[in-house]
Amino acid sequence: MDFRTEMQKLEKIVNDMKDENIDINEALKLYDDGIKSYEFCKKVLEEAEQKIEVLNEKGETECPDKNTTDLKQ
Repeated sequence: MDFRTEMQKLEKIVNDMKDENIDINEALKLYDDGIKSYEFCKKVLEEAEQKIEVLNEKGETECPDKNTTDLKQ
């Protein structure tokens, strides 16, 4: 799982759920999948926010190496 992929899944789920003809069972499955993607993205963003706060507390102004794989899970 990675953040970008999960965000794309969320966007597709939202669009699919806008369909007025969607079957209730499919809507429930999409909702469940959406919650899982949301929780993953929320966790990644919270971890990134914590890292930024630590860097700000240390007075570091440079961005971490963008090749770092910490945010890819």
